[in-house]
Amino acid sequence: MLGLLVFAGAIAPRQQPVERPYPATPGAADAGPVKQRNLTLKPGGRVVAHVGESVTLTVGVKSADSVEIDALGLSQFATPQAPAKLTFFAWPAGTYPVTSDNTGETLGTLVVQPAPPSPPSGAPASGVRGVPAAA
Repeated sequence: MLGLLVFAGAIAPRQQPVERPYPATPGAADAGPVKQRNLTLKPGGRVVAHVGESVTLTVGVKSADSVEIDALGLSQFATPQAPAKLTFFAWPAGTYPVTSDNTGETLGTLVVQPAPPSPPSGAPASGVRGVPAAA
């Protein structure tokens, strides 16, 4: 019986990934490499990410609970020994409460800001016109 299941799994058609005819977010196709951010939300605190960043947000809890960012559809179980780690692509811009599922308490705030503009080509690495980058 097991051999039949293995054989059936081997010949079953595989699902092909769906290619989107458009970028997942506005401007994503020409945005270059995705910036990775690791952020930790302190109790009652605020963290800032920018549109287009890949974010892992760590949130601690006092007792076993699920941490949620409802508007972004994110939820992760946590304990005092194992904080929640919410991983997501920062989009859209806005201010989002991070809440406890058990109590509804706001644990802190995530702010997603528009991506900073790219420096014009030829601009100094320091980002300040006329000031050379430190060697």
